[in-house]
Amino acid sequence: MEQFNLLTNSFEALYNELKTAGNQLTDENKAFFKAIVENSTNFMAVAQDYKYVFVNSAGLRLLCCKNPADIIGKKVIETIHPDCQGPVADFLAKASVTPNTSKRLKITRFDGTAFDLETYLIPFVHNNKAATLIIGRNISTEIVHKADLLLEEKLRTDILNAFKEVVAFYTPNHHILWLNDAGKKQLNITDDSYIGKRCYKVWFNSNKPCTSCPIVSRSLKHTERLVTLEGNRIWKVRHTPLYTDKGDLTGFIEFRADVTDDILKEKKQKKVAADALYLNQRNSILSEIESVLTKTLASNKYSKSKKDFKKIFDIIDSYKQLDKDWKMLIANFEEVHPGFFHKLKQTYPLLSSNDIKHCACIRMNFDTKEIARFFNIKASSVQIGRVRLKKKMNLSDNVDLRSYILNF
Repeated sequence: MEQFNLLTNSFEALYNELKTAGNQLTDENKAFFKAIVENSTNFMAVAQDYKYVFVNSAGLRLLCCKNPADIIGKKVIETIHPDCQGPVADFLAKASVTPNTSKRLKITRFDGTAFDLETYLIPFVHNNKAATLIIGRNISTEIVHKADLLLEEKLRTDILNAFKEVVAFYTPNHHILWLNDAGKKQLNITDDSYIGKRCYKVWFNSNKPCTSCPIVSRSLKHTERLVTLEGNRIWKVRHTPLYTDKGDLTGFIEFRADVTDDILKEKKQKKVAADALYLNQRNSILSEIESVLTKTLASNKYSKSKKDFKKIFDIIDSYKQLDKDWKMLIANFEEVHPGFFHKLKQTYPLLSSNDIKHCACIRMNFDTKEIARFFNIKASSVQIGRVRLKKKMNLSDNVDLRSYILNF
């Protein structure tokens, strides 16, 4: 655009000189001027009484006009696309008196197609009558390219706005330049009133930056940290610096995701795993004690104490009962895997209580030995139980029960 303005300004200066020189131009100067006009790659034409009296070679090519006689004497308005003819007449009338700044016109070619012409109109005198010099360039490709860029920009914006997480762009001085819709929602706004404001003022109503902020430390690498915001919500915040081609820092992209529920779920998951591990270890220890007592009793050294041993065995068995332990475990399991039991019972109503417990153990990622300890049975019995489970669930032989339950 700057080069085009320079070009039009030089032509305006040239025509001012021609007006001053008038008819005193020598044939040599006229030939020189004609060569400039004819060899120009820009559209150049002269209009007088709203009709074309001259069009250069580039203009003829743009108009798809083979013979200059086809355009000379034709009204300028007739070459303007019908959608744009309204304001053009007034535009041309003013241009015959005062130079106009650039204006975009849609021109209809002789073959019926159209193109966009960026024009600059300059008044001058031709054969002692007012005339208008029209200088222009075809910008159709630029318009298409600009439209493509706008579509691409809109697509990028739509993608960023589709994120439930906050995406923001800050200057190196903490000013907010852009927020996606999730960021605006968090601020309870719908406009762009945030632009230019300091991030710490907008997010925390603070007068100074966060101490852990990478913008403060000028950390010029990707950073990630956890930040607790209002309402004790925990956010994972990532900062990525942006640079120009010369390596100058232009700002930071911030990606912020609310991970409160994930962290709480992870804590519950760890508790469920810890509870399950405790039960497995406890049952294992009880089984070992039971085994030692059984061997001791079998040695007949303590045959008179069978009643006492019977009491010990009864105590061990009471601790090995699953129902009480199951209720304790199920409370945390439901928080980590909400709806699992309801969906399982609805989908497979024939499953027994033990079947459901077996499925839950698989969902907690227990291996065969851990499930055996949990139920106080042999590993081979766990395998048999899985075969029965698959039959009750009507699963084909090529379906892996473990993978199926883990993804249920």
